[in-house]
Amino acid sequence: MTEQTPTPGPAPAEHFGRVGEGGTVYLRLPDGTEREVGQYAAGTPEEALHYYAARYNDLSQSLELTATRLADNKCSPRDAQAVAGKARHALEEPAFVGDIALLMARIGQLEVLANIRQQILEEERKQAREQAQQAREAIVTEAEQLSTSTSWKQTGERFRELVEQWKALPKPSVEQRT
Repeated sequence: MTEQTPTPGPAPAEHFGRVGEGGTVYLRLPDGTEREVGQYAAGTPEEALHYYAARYNDLSQSLELTATRLADNKCSPRDAQAVAGKARHALEEPAFVGDIALLMARIGQLEVLANIRQQILEEERKQAREQAQQAREAIVTEAEQLSTSTSWKQTGERFRELVEQWKALPKPSVEQRT
C-alpha cells in the first residue's frame, strides 16, 4: 500500500480569477466585475490560475518583506515608499489574480509605516543636530575660558583635545549654516 500525497487546493489568490475561452485569464474585482489580466495557452486552466496567482503572491510578499525590513531598520522609508508605489502601479494594469482589496490595504499600511518611520528619523536627526549644537557651544565656552589661562602647556593640550572633540561632532547641514 502506497501513500499518496494530497494535491493542494488552489491558492487563496486563485479564488479571485477564472480562465475563459482560449486561455484568457480574468481577475474578479472587489465590485464584482471582471478584468482581463492576460493569456495562458501553454497549459490547463488550473495552471493558468496558479501562474497568475503566483504573480500576486510575489507582489504581496514584496510588501510584507518591505514592511518587516522597515520595522527592523533595514530599509529606508524612501525605499518602502518606492515598493508601495510599484505595487500601486501594478494595480492600475493588473497582471495577476488575487485579492485586490487586501493588496490595497497592505499598500496603505506600508505607506503609513513608511511615513511614521520618516517622521521618527526626522525627529532623531533634529535631536542629534540640537545635541551637536549644544556640544559646540560648550566647546566654545571652554575655549573662551581657556584663553585667559597662564598655564600654556596644559592649555595647549586642552585646546588640542577640544579641536578633536569639535572634529568628531557631526557636520552641520547646509540648512543650518544659512
